[in-house]
Amino acid sequence: MNTTKQRNWLPILLIGWNVFDVVLHLRLRIIEPLRLTGNAVGIGVAVLIMAGFGRKYAPHLLALSAVTVLVLSTIFFSQVGFRIPSLIFIGTHLFMLIRWAQNLTTPSSVARSFYQRRQFALICTVTGVLVIALAGLVFA
Repeated sequence: MNTTKQRNWLPILLIGWNVFDVVLHLRLRIIEPLRLTGNAVGIGVAVLIMAGFGRKYAPHLLALSAVTVLVLSTIFFSQVGFRIPSLIFIGTHLFMLIRWAQNLTTPSSVARSFYQRRQFALICTVTGVLVIALAGLVFA
């Protein structure tokens, strides 16, 4: 079975989620450059990988994108404080980036180790969101 056809929904969902977040920011007139940059990074990496550029390094690009979103969001929260809606959007974005990287590293026909399963992506996402939230609580 072709694994790329099975998993085409994740990059499209990632792009859609980020576009929705950007549109929501613009509609509410809440222009947050760091958050919008994180969205642009997610959209850009997804489009590049889907277009075939950097396919060999796609999991690494996605991981780097997740780290970039985490760093930008931590800086943002340390400036503005704790915001639950933002944490939900950022957490969903991080989960999709991590999960897509996992999907690209292991074919579905192979038994996955713990580090390649959904649970590990969820643990990484929750840890990242907690770091971001603590930055908002401690430094703002």
